[in-house]
Amino acid sequence: MNIAEQTGPVPTLGAQALADLREREETASSVVYDPRDPSQRVEDAGTWKRCSNEALLLADADRRAGIAVRWEDVATLAAMWDAHRR
Repeated sequence: MNIAEQTGPVPTLGAQALADLREREETASSVVYDPRDPSQRVEDAGTWKRCSNEALLLADADRRAGIAVRWEDVATLAAMWDAHRR
């Protein structure tokens, strides 16, 4: 069972919360690994791309801290994040 199956549907964001997240997204981005992109490899930072997806940014922070990252779950969360940005 993946994280999406465990947690259920993601709650809908209110208009102001969504606007705040979009503004924050415009200012917060990093070059990180995205497991959904087949052109990127976790072991080769040269293949990574700049993004502002919070799920990917948090996973990268965990990776840098030496915490094991379950990239399959990160891919699910990143897709959910992207879906709610629209």
